Amino acid sequence: MNQLVAISKIGGNAAVVLAERFAGWHAQRIRDPDDPSLIEPSQWPEQTIRQINSFRARLRENVNYPPVLYHSMHVDMWSMGDVFAAVFPIVGSPVFQFCLYDGMVYGYALPDDGAITRRLKRHGRAKGRAAECLWFERSLQQAIDAREPLGQPSFLIIDRFIVGSLITDEEVLESLGSAPDWVNE
Repeated sequence: MNQLVAISKIGGNAAVVLAERFAGWHAQRIRDPDDPSLIEPSQWPEQTIRQINSFRARLRENVNYPPVLYHSMHVDMWSMGDVFAAVFPIVGSPVFQFCLYDGMVYGYALPDDGAITRRLKRHGRAKGRAAECLWFERSLQQAIDAREPLGQPSFLIIDRFIVGSLITDEEVLESLGSAPDWVNE
């Protein structure tokens, strides 16, 4: 997927409020009894989807103000959802995952006794990993480390905003041979 990936860390009392809000939204999910691992937008009430999208917009408007302790955004033209979900520990703090019509949002409460950092280190040692995986994991570790221990408790938010279909390496290489119209204007 061609997507913008935003990683934010919110600290203090706001983190507690967000953990409660994400838990409330997550509790509204209606799982498919035939495939409990399936995740799609239709599993949440439309009102919940609107609330999550409204929160996403408010976060984007306020990323440069406390209690936001960290925010970064990068372009990822390749990764699928498994790249993002795989970084979270299997046990420990719950991972809140929401599938929306234009992407996915993940929420994760800290501190977690280093569980997510240990998982990121294990992932980082794996050979043959795609560059996009490494970029994401480095940014996520930066978010985890931001303002430690000042910002405890804290809440991580990963917002994948899908803007188009996958872009291949060949398409990227071809694009480097000329300047697009928006550059020349």
